[in-house]
Amino acid sequence: MISFDEYIVLPEDEKAAIAMTQGNFVDFRYEKKFRVALYRLRHFYAEVYYDGALNTIDHTRAFTKISQLAPYINL
Repeated sequence: MISFDEYIVLPEDEKAAIAMTQGNFVDFRYEKKFRVALYRLRHFYAEVYYDGALNTIDHTRAFTKISQLAPYINL
């Protein structure tokens, strides 16, 4: 499985594809105009930002800190 350092240097389309095919889906949330899907890879998390109006993936974000999962906690 891909490492965090290998992942972050990939083009956006490859990052999204890897997150969705190699990662385990965890949850989704909404942020502004995006539906953000969270995936768990081996030692990091990846978010895929989907723009429903344009029917495209806009960008991705990867992180390793657990504190960055806060937007997914429903209180």
